Amino acid sequence: MRQIDKIVVLNCIQREEEGKVLKKIIENSTDINVGISLDRGFDLFQNETIWMNYKQALKMSTGKGRFRLVVHDDIGFMRNAFKKMEYILKFFPDNCFVTFFNPKNKGHLEAIERGKRVLKTQTNFWMPAMCTPVHLINEFLEFGDKYKDYSDNARITLFCKEKDIPVYAILPSLVQHFGPYRSTLGNAGKIGGKTIRYSPLYSPEMDEKIDWKFEIDNAHLNESNVNLSAVRRRVKR
Repeated sequence: MRQIDKIVVLNCIQREEEGKVLKKIIENSTDINVGISLDRGFDLFQNETIWMNYKQALKMSTGKGRFRLVVHDDIGFMRNAFKKMEYILKFFPDNCFVTFFNPKNKGHLEAIERGKRVLKTQTNFWMPAMCTPVHLINEFLEFGDKYKDYSDNARITLFCKEKDIPVYAILPSLVQHFGPYRSTLGNAGKIGGKTIRYSPLYSPEMDEKIDWKFEIDNAHLNESNVNLSAVRRRVKR
């Protein structure tokens, strides 16, 4: 059975043409079905606009696969990245989220320093290449709609905490985030002047001989101090 049922490019209207190019590049890199979800500039508050586009990406027709992979429109990757993702995802349980992008923050650095290839969390994860379990999509979207004005990652955190579902981060990153200093939302390139939004831990030549079952069973546990009220911002675009 295929692991990824569909890859969807989460495309903001300011980068519409770049999104189309990225979709074509992905299609030339894999036989997995690729879609594009365009944020048409909904006249809503920032977080709610992002959520509507994320919902749109998850609600697209499904193929035969366990996970829906949603990627941001400003990522980069090596040609074999999606083949590696397909292989790695075989070892993960059905009830989990999996991300293939990680920055250089304390939790991820600790995991790398300890020789870990998987970080297990419900809070310390990033969204540029996130896999959602297909069988949980409808339940997650119904849950997420209750949390107006929260960011997409905050809704995942709340859902995972309530349902006791882990988020696994693959280390190092299999994709790179090229857009941290040209955010369409006005986000700074660094968080708190320290954590950069691209990944110094990016390593597309990841060794496929890794024992992923062992790495998952012995994942590095880490949580960030998330203030959910801080991500519930009502900020106009």
